[in-house]
Amino acid sequence: MSLKKTWKRNCICMISLMLLVLMTSCAGKGGKPDTQAASDVKPDAKAASGQDQPLARPYRVIAVAEFETSAEIAKDYPNATPECQANTISALKEKKFYQSVESGNAAMTRRDGTLLVKAKVTNMRIVSGAARIWGGAFTGSSFMEVDLTLIDAATHTVVREKKLSSANNPWAAAWVGGASDHSLPADTGKMLAEYVHSVIPK
Repeated sequence: MSLKKTWKRNCICMISLMLLVLMTSCAGKGGKPDTQAASDVKPDAKAASGQDQPLARPYRVIAVAEFETSAEIAKDYPNATPECQANTISALKEKKFYQSVESGNAAMTRRDGTLLVKAKVTNMRIVSGAARIWGGAFTGSSFMEVDLTLIDAATHTVVREKKLSSANNPWAAAWVGGASDHSLPADTGKMLAEYVHSVIPK
């Protein structure tokens, strides 16, 4: 009889613990509708809400310079910066709004009506798959911080400087086995494209 009571008590404790974890993860969303992508990346607040003022003139050609980063980040995450850049370019092309979206040497030859996009990854952390599996949400968030510079290619004038960042939800990352950790550079690239598109007058 005592063994049965102990077993019931253990079951109740386990269920209570699971409910507590579930409520904690839900509380982080603040009861707002889930409008983010499946990776649950949280973009910079102003970039997401489109509160920044539009640029002074429209641009129909976008030239994306090679993204930069520090030697340390390039060593620790060799594919992250190129992947972020590639997804910025592809997301801008998907808008089907611009006459051309270019990169590399070809992008640098265009001037009139061209917006030059430069970016530098200044800080980032991607939780490894093993750490996410063993530590779950308690290993923290993956994040990526980028300094974005927009330049009028005709006048070489800087028309906008913006710090943007994205981070995933550690509870959601644990739930999907770390998928949103590994997709963070691609998701950040899409976020950068959204910001650039949002400030160009239509």
